[in-house]
Amino acid sequence: MRECKRDAESYYMTPTRARKMAQLAEGWFSYIYPLLAKQIVKDFGIREGEGLDIGCGSAPLSIELAKITSLNMTALDVSPFMAELAWENVRKSGLEDRIQVVVGDVQNMPFESDRFDLIVSRGSFHFWEDKVKAFQEIYRVLRPGGRTFIGGGDGYLWPRDPPGIIRKILFRLGRRLFGPGRKGWMKSRLPRKDWEKILKEAGIRNYRIFPHHLWINIEK
Repeated sequence: MRECKRDAESYYMTPTRARKMAQLAEGWFSYIYPLLAKQIVKDFGIREGEGLDIGCGSAPLSIELAKITSLNMTALDVSPFMAELAWENVRKSGLEDRIQVVVGDVQNMPFESDRFDLIVSRGSFHFWEDKVKAFQEIYRVLRPGGRTFIGGGDGYLWPRDPPGIIRKILFRLGRRLFGPGRKGWMKSRLPRKDWEKILKEAGIRNYRIFPHHLWINIEK
């Protein structure tokens, strides 16, 4: 059996893997996105302007945010295959006038500085090869007064982590997607001190790290 490569670029290399990832987000994880969108709006009160969803996948979070706000969302993903799936979902949702899909890398984003009022990302930051550079780019394109909500898992509006049996199923699904040899496909949870070091190296001082799956809120 051919061993799959473990980096993010090779993971997103084929349409089949991109579609499997999208099916996971739209199936087992679908409960998360409406809750996260509500939480983001509740916490930040940002309902209009420009929003950016980094590592958007098939764009479920972009879609949910566009549904409950007047934000114009940009859904960014490094994979052209995933971007195609995102655009399919945007069209199905009838929000193509409010959501644009862009293929691009968080470490070198094709946007002008000080553009976005809200930047979100769920579950992609563990794929960023150079996390310091990624956060420097995020801070660059964030508008003064803007906020970020970057992390993984669910948010606090979901009362608890998935129960044990669901967690086991999700873990097995993840192993099938990422390959059995990947050291901790759930290993995105770096210790808090490591994230603090990354943010400081990126020159970011005004931030908060929430303990639930280490959601990172930066304010510019």
